[in-house]
Amino acid sequence: MMLRYSAPLLAFFLHVTCFAQTGVLTSSEMLPPGSILVQRVMSDVSVLDTTIQGQNVTWNFTAITPLTSQLPFNNEVMLPASTPHPTTFPASNYVIYETEIPRYSYFSLTPQTFSRVGGWVDQAVTYSDPQIELTFPMSYGVSNLDTWASTASSFGGTYQFACIGSGALQLPGHTYSDVLMVRGKGYDIITMDFYAWYDATNGAILLMYYPGDGFWVPTAAAYATSLSVGVEELSSDLGLRIHTLVQDQLPVTYASSMSLDWTMLDVGGHLLSAGHLPANTSSTTEFLDVSGFAPGVYLLVLTSDRERKAVRFVVQ
Repeated sequence: MMLRYSAPLLAFFLHVTCFAQTGVLTSSEMLPPGSILVQRVMSDVSVLDTTIQGQNVTWNFTAITPLTSQLPFNNEVMLPASTPHPTTFPASNYVIYETEIPRYSYFSLTPQTFSRVGGWVDQAVTYSDPQIELTFPMSYGVSNLDTWASTASSFGGTYQFACIGSGALQLPGHTYSDVLMVRGKGYDIITMDFYAWYDATNGAILLMYYPGDGFWVPTAAAYATSLSVGVEELSSDLGLRIHTLVQDQLPVTYASSMSLDWTMLDVGGHLLSAGHLPANTSSTTEFLDVSGFAPGVYLLVLTSDRERKAVRFVVQ
């Protein structure tokens, strides 16, 4: 049952909601730790058409078929502390574990950039000059060229990308309505071209395609088959408490010396709303608008300069 309060108390409510922009990916929207993206390798890349570019386009790739000789694999989002090598990459606050290789890729996620700072397959690879893989806000027309240097290369290299498309991506069994297409080029002695289709609501890579060079780099592609968005409990020093809904408002009590960005996601990881919580060292309560949310389970993701966690809440 939803509690009802008087008009004077309702006047005290602070609404800090802003709805997400279509075709724009921000750092606060990236998948939280605990999320698992399942992918499969494609059997035939000829169904892909990279000439479909521009704004408000549709990529119809429903004819994709999986390579049956290879099982699905996971890309799992983790916190560095949850990996076997948490102290090796002190600049990292975001990790993707790729079960296919297997490999831990360590990143620094900031409001401005998503940068690779290290990795571990059978030993550590560290970057003295991080490789910037995304810049925020990410949208059609955005591009970037970056140099990088790591212990795996004697020469270093460059990494560039350009967002060349926005629209809807149709894959077998599902259509994603808010997608960004990125063309990239990585150089380290040899050049590796690629195309990636990102979900603009959560940063998940829905489709990755390497055209190959006919010699050193083979042609390959993999596509998303499912996504589960994870939940990590917030640190106790935030004093976080999620309360029962009040008049279509979600009361959130917290205490933090740092400001917090928040996003609300459905269980499929799609962004519904976002906003900002000011720093308050004493316990305070803010009210976040959930009017229009259908009954169900949702995620509240809080992000600061030091951490990124998520908690569930229910709309009845």
